[in-house]
Amino acid sequence: NQLQALLDEYFPEFREVFKNLLGKAAQWVLRHCPFLPYILAWSVEELAKQLKGATNNRVGLRRAGILKEAAEN
Repeated sequence: NQLQALLDEYFPEFREVFKNLLGKAAQWVLRHCPFLPYILAWSVEELAKQLKGATNNRVGLRRAGILKEAAEN
């Protein structure tokens, strides 16, 4: 509940990108890019590469693009 409350305050779009906050991709983002400027510092290709590594190629370029777009808005 605390994690959900924090995300609702600082990055409400996160739930639109990752439905499961406990999924591997969501956990990777929360550990390595906890704030919007960190996400914006990565390119879409770099994010996709890292997400693919964290999720055994299940999450990739499309989701990285959605995450980057959500962070920009």
